[in-house]
Amino acid sequence: MSEQIVSSFNIFVDSDRGSPNSISKGDDYHLNLTGVNLDAEKGQIIRLTVNNFSMYKTFTNVNAHNSKFILRNSQATTQLELPHKNHDTIRAIAQDFAETLKTQLLIDASAGSATSIDISNLTPVASAGIAGTSPNVISFKLIFKDTNDTPTAHGVSNVKVQFYEKLPTTNDDSDVFSLLGGNRIHDNTDTTTNSITVAVGTNDITFTCLYPAQRHTEQFVYLRTNLTSNSLATSSLEAGNHDHDTTNVHHTNILGRFVIDSEVVQYAAGTGREYFIDLPTQRHVNNIRLYLTDHHGRMLSTFGPEQTTLGNLNFNLVLRCDIIQRRAPNEGFTPPVQRTTPARFSNPILQQDGHTRT
Repeated sequence: MSEQIVSSFNIFVDSDRGSPNSISKGDDYHLNLTGVNLDAEKGQIIRLTVNNFSMYKTFTNVNAHNSKFILRNSQATTQLELPHKNHDTIRAIAQDFAETLKTQLLIDASAGSATSIDISNLTPVASAGIAGTSPNVISFKLIFKDTNDTPTAHGVSNVKVQFYEKLPTTNDDSDVFSLLGGNRIHDNTDTTTNSITVAVGTNDITFTCLYPAQRHTEQFVYLRTNLTSNSLATSSLEAGNHDHDTTNVHHTNILGRFVIDSEVVQYAAGTGREYFIDLPTQRHVNNIRLYLTDHHGRMLSTFGPEQTTLGNLNFNLVLRCDIIQRRAPNEGFTPPVQRTTPARFSNPILQQDGHTRT
């Protein structure tokens, strides 16, 4: 099928300067096209292409989507959360993980004589960088001590650290298993599975993760739309964490995806056809919703509800809109032969443009 661009124009979008009561937010923008004629005639389609995208990375690598886990032991069951911030090294993440467990386990061991906990044998070592020779597997020992700074019995047993895909009480998603390097747990009623290795001694507890840790769990920001398109995606890119078959492919609302850098998220089209959608069934468009998600289809994590209106979470975008005329292979491209005499008196064989026609 051949196609020809009938008309083309750019739409420049800036999602900043919202208000608390606006329907549009910095990460969920409603583009109103009521005053613009965005129409396609019969045999035409509308094509939207992302020419340029940019935004500041005003969300942290460790955030609400990848920081929560469950600590179980003989004394208590507690939902814990890592601090929401960025890290230069895996060592810094390991330190936060150890500190978070240390704080709660000191509370759980309050029935004994322990008054403090020392963190020992923390790995990776401080000198290990992302490109270094360390496997980046997190491990550490918590040593319980009394008022004399002497190791003492903690009285805690049956310790489990559980990385649920969906937390038992709140049903929140959590990609903490990817961040820290442990096994995910699909069933949030499971109370017996340990996501990492835990060795409980009389005076200490050693925690060892199973896989290399990551400084972040998200590689891309996904731009999505409310328009029905012909683009396809696997079901793993939709609807949060889930344990059903993620190999199914279906139509998607993804318009583009953009690499997350340390400070900005930026994209500029190379060929002009990297990220586009065709709207084969829509002849008129008066509103386009453009919103940002992670790879599970979740809205980006924020520091507060006003960050997307009064705050600094927003994006800039250039959309190219093409009206495309499509023709089928068997459609005629030249007008029919004009006969000047009635068909009953004319020769049924005509010569025109060097061709014999009947």
